[in-house]
Amino acid sequence: MKNNCVIGNISLVRKTIFEMCMMKLKSTVFILFLSTFLLAGCEGGNAEVPEPSREACTGDEYQKIFGEIVNDNARREFEDACRSYQVEEEVREWEFKASPKDDF
Repeated sequence: MKNNCVIGNISLVRKTIFEMCMMKLKSTVFILFLSTFLLAGCEGGNAEVPEPSREACTGDEYQKIFGEIVNDNARREFEDACRSYQVEEEVREWEFKASPKDDF
């Protein structure tokens, strides 16, 4: 009779440990699924950033495009792209100016 109680207790312990492991596994999977779902929604969709151009990065058109962009990351990306475009334009628009003639 004593042996049956020990074997019964061991199987009960195994069952309890198994159930605890399954609960932990289920909660881990749920947390991973939930965090993946929440992080996927952080971007707010694939906001398309317009290509920088002379028209898009100056004046009223810039304000219009900037106002239409809802996503903050896309706004920053557009702003940085326009700033880079304007620097590129300044670098490209240079003129050669000859030095004054030397009188030695």
